[in-house]
Formats: sequence, C-alpha cells, structure tokens
Amino acid sequence: KIKVAINEKGVEVAERMSVKIDDQMVEGKWYRIFKDVIDDFCSYPSAIMKVPVVKRKKRKAYVPDPVTGKWGIQVKKQITAGFSRVSPWNFFPGPDTNIDDEGQISGYTWERHRYSRKQISNLIGTPGYKEEAIRRVLQRYKDGGLREWLWSDSEQERLDGKQNFHSSELIDVLEFCGPMRGQLLLDWGMEVEKIPDPDIDYEITAMMIGGEIIKAIVEPDKLDRKPYLVSSFEKVPGLIWGKSLPEILEDTQSMCNVAARSLHNNVAIASGPMVEVDESRVDLDAISPWMIIRATADQMNSGKAANFYTTTMHANELMQVYMHYKKEADNQSGVPAFAHGDTAVGGAGNTSSGLSMMMSAAGRGIKASVSNIDIDIIVEGTERIYDFNMLYDEDETIKGDARVKAGGSASMIAKEQLSVRQKEFMDSLAGNEMAMQLVGLKGLAYQIEEGAKAVELDPEKLLQGLLAGGGMPMVGGGGAPGQAPDAANLLPDGSPAGGEAAKTVTNEGGS
Repeated sequence: KIKVAINEKGVEVAERMSVKIDDQMVEGKWYRIFKDVIDDFCSYPSAIMKVPVVKRKKRKAYVPDPVTGKWGIQVKKQITAGFSRVSPWNFFPGPDTNIDDEGQISGYTWERHRYSRKQISNLIGTPGYKEEAIRRVLQRYKDGGLREWLWSDSEQERLDGKQNFHSSELIDVLEFCGPMRGQLLLDWGMEVEKIPDPDIDYEITAMMIGGEIIKAIVEPDKLDRKPYLVSSFEKVPGLIWGKSLPEILEDTQSMCNVAARSLHNNVAIASGPMVEVDESRVDLDAISPWMIIRATADQMNSGKAANFYTTTMHANELMQVYMHYKKEADNQSGVPAFAHGDTAVGGAGNTSSGLSMMMSAAGRGIKASVSNIDIDIIVEGTERIYDFNMLYDEDETIKGDARVKAGGSASMIAKEQLSVRQKEFMDSLAGNEMAMQLVGLKGLAYQIEEGAKAVELDPEKLLQGLLAGGGMPMVGGGGAPGQAPDAANLLPDGSPAGGEAAKTVTNEGGS
C-alpha cells in the first residue's frame, strides 16, 4: 500500500511538473525555435540549441483595479528560463572539444552574439556583470569603435543573396563556456568565497567585447554541463560536427546535375539541323522552307549547295540516368518518392498492406535521425528545464524525483504499427459474417471505440450517433441487444433461424 501511494503521489507531481514545463515552452517560444533547429538539422552538419537561457523579461498581467473595478495591465520583471537557437555560423568549439560518453560537450566553446547599444546598457546592474567594463564599452562605441571589431558579415550577406551591404551598428559579443584557472578569476575581481582554491579550474561563463570582460560567473550547473545541445542528421561518434543531408547526398546530387546539364545541351543541339552552305551560291540568311536554289549544270555537278546534319537525341537515356540517381538520393535520404506522394510505386506498393510495409521499412532511416533529436535535444533540453525548476522554482508541489523520457519517435512508430494492425483486424471481421454474429453489438462497439481513439475521435460521440434512433440493424441473429446469438438458433449454413425478422433487434427502454 505504501509503494502504491508513493507511485500515485509521484505521478501527480510529475503531471504538475509536465504542465509547468509545457507552459514554459509556450512562453519561451520553444515550438517556433525548435522549427528553426530542425531546419539547421537538415541543412548543416549540426544543429545547436541553447538551454536554459536565463532572461529577465517583462511579463504582463491583467488585473482589476480594487477601487473602480476596471481591468488594467500590470507589468512585472521576472527571471525565466528560455530557449535559443544557435546558428552554426556563430558557434566555435575548441580544437579538442568533443562529445563525451554521456553525450555532453567536453572542453570549451565560444558563441558569437550581436547586441545593440541599448541591450548592452540594460546589462548594468545585472548580477554577474561588471559595470565599469560595460561603461568603457559604451564609451568606445560612442567614439566610433567596436563596430564589427571581429569581422565583417558582407561575405555571408552576399552568400545569403542580400544586395544592400552596409556597416552594421551592432556590437559583436563573444561568450565563453569552459574551464578557467581560479587565479585568473580572482585577478579579474571575482569574490574569494566563490573561488576557494586558486590552483584548480572552474567551469565558468564569460562574455567579452573588444578585450573587455563584461561578465564572468561560475557555471551554476551542478554537473558542469554546457548549456548547448547538439544533434546531427547523421552522427559521427565522439565529434560535435556530424553529417548533414546535403553532404550525404553530395555524390548523387553531382550525378543528377551532370545528367541534367547533358540533357539540356543534347536537347538544345538536337532541336534542329545544322546547315553547311556554299556562300558563293546560297545566302545563309535567306534559307527558308520550300525555297528554290537556282544553279547551272556546272554548279549541279560540283556538289550540293547546302548540307544538313542532324544530331542524335539521347534524351531518354539521359533521363533514365537522372531518374536513377534521383531515386538513389531518395533512398540515401531515407525518404523515398512513394513516401511523399509518388504513385508510380509498383510491385508490393500496389496494395495497401504492401505499401504500408514499404513505408514502415523505408522510414527506418528517417526515424533514426528523429531519435537523434529526441535524445540530444528534446530529452536533454527538457531535463535542463526540469533541473532549473527543481533548483529555483518556488512552487514545491511540482518537485519530485523523476526522470525525463521522450516518447516522440518511439510512440509514433508504435501507434502507426498498432493502427495498421487494428485496421487489418477490423477488415477481417467485416468480411466474416459468422465472426460478426459472435462479436455482437458490444464487440462491434468496442472495435469502433478503439479505432476512434487511434484516429483521435471522440468514441462516445461516435457511438451515440450509431445508437440514436431507437433501433439498429444487426448483422447477428436474435437475442438481447449486443449479445451473440445462441449457436442452437443457427441454421446449418450459419444464418440465424427465424427468417428476415430475426436480423433486426429493437432497442427498448434505453438499453
């Protein structure tokens, strides 16, 4: 009884924490940021998300005035744990920085930020920031310095297709995460209480602008984890940078490009004849259909006035080469053509069950990539927010000993397979009159209920619609509503005894 009570209490606490984290994800724009991370996941060697990003944000609340009763807006500053997508162009791991056995970043990392002057001035008074260094930065900016003190973004703007190159007014900020010797932190001005031993290394987060260290704090994470979560479409064991989808498809894409260019050139050169003319006898610009070229007997004997050459068209062969490598690219990416609507499947794909099996087999590669996102970003990111709430949230009713588990890809696979099996089972019953007689109305209602749940319909509303009207034809024979007919009342061929009237039951008294 004690173990059951503990489990019930744990479930209640976990549900409250789930609601809290879901609320934080909505307010922290998790779903919008996660879409950007997915785009990086498919385009770059690695996708990076920063969790948690502790921010002091303004929050609005609608409260009634105690005197007039009119509603108004109340603004409060609140410390929140949010999320951030880190561009791979702005993330710089150290030369020896890798992913350790626990999936965490080892070594040190740099991240490049771009702040406006107002954003930097708002940091004055924030714990962990050095006011004197911030004011020196603002003074240098006022005098015309610190604009693109790292490098210019004109090359990246050109690659992105931006035509209006300009000198940015934003200030580059470098954020460092990694170990630092205690004596250097003491020399910078950190309190002795936070650095008890000057000879050992401490995990810190520091921010630098043009040689000025405006922030240096000992990393609050108890497990010395970096706030960066990294995942790749195809992982390279132990390395931060994996393989992106364009890199995986590089060879097949090159072959498709070669075939497409050759097809273009061949169709162009074979679209009409090439002409060789004797300029002394024919004006090239005057050649037209049905024209008559006048010639003397000597000219006729000397040879043709014009020769025509036709280039052989190889469009079909080149198109076959292109389609072969296009199909190979689909297979390498894990998303074959029939998975996104191609009807020319053939073979086993001509049947629904065969196509379902092909879809399940083809989805293994993409599901492996989805599991990377599950483990590296969703599970780890949720666990970081969970740890933050356990340490700093004032609501004690959400706190308990729990672990985060992602059910994304695993539950999708299980639901998909279960839905297919349920459909196959219901189809087998629908074509078997004897089985439907044995199942009866209650069994049929149970099948409908489970099928409705699988497609996220309300089974109660669906069954109410089926049972409305006071009567219902039943495939089975006589007996009480929802009961299978007695085997003794069946004819030798399996049909119910009693003629056509036996195939109808009346739903009386609300039963």
